[in-house]
Amino acid sequence: MSPNQRQSRPPSPPPFPNPIPQPPDLNQAPSQLSNLAQQLKSQWLLARPKAMRRLEAAGQLDQFAEEAAEQVLIIQQQCQAAGMQPHEANEVAMQSVLLPDL
Repeated sequence: MSPNQRQSRPPSPPPFPNPIPQPPDLNQAPSQLSNLAQQLKSQWLLARPKAMRRLEAAGQLDQFAEEAAEQVLIIQQQCQAAGMQPHEANEVAMQSVLLPDL
């Protein structure tokens, strides 16, 4: 090949369809976290009342619910990044934390 001839490059691949998800900014959504935590506590109270009383007696219920709510937001975001619709991602995320081993 002569120096005047350019070697053609293959076309570059299209950009990755789903960017790597970033963790949600939990400081921007305190009311969303509080609402989720309250929803989770309501569901746990129906499904696991003894475990709820045990956590409450130990003073750990609110912290446990807040951490679970954070997990819901993270799982929702990961599911959406994988191509799920928001309502599907919410279903998967809520199911993953509704009945944890308390």
